[in-house]
Amino acid sequence: TQDAKESERVLQEKFTKFWMNNIVEGFKDDLEIIRKDPALTKPKLSMLIDSLSSGAEVFTPSHNGLSNAQDGRELTDMDIVLG
Repeated sequence: TQDAKESERVLQEKFTKFWMNNIVEGFKDDLEIIRKDPALTKPKLSMLIDSLSSGAEVFTPSHNGLSNAQDGRELTDMDIVLG
């Protein structure tokens, strides 16, 4: 349904933001070195951001068979990570 697709999209966006915040925090020193590199152009920066954010796609909003006792719906990888 349309509501399910919208809910999945919102969950994906929320998880991607969570993912990127953790990447930035975990690799802040490395990213700072890269940021200062004079060879870092806008296209290279864009590629870096796309590459880092693609890691969030490993986790999907697809169902894994675990059920949520509160509302009876299945839990997803993202539900588990985001709590």
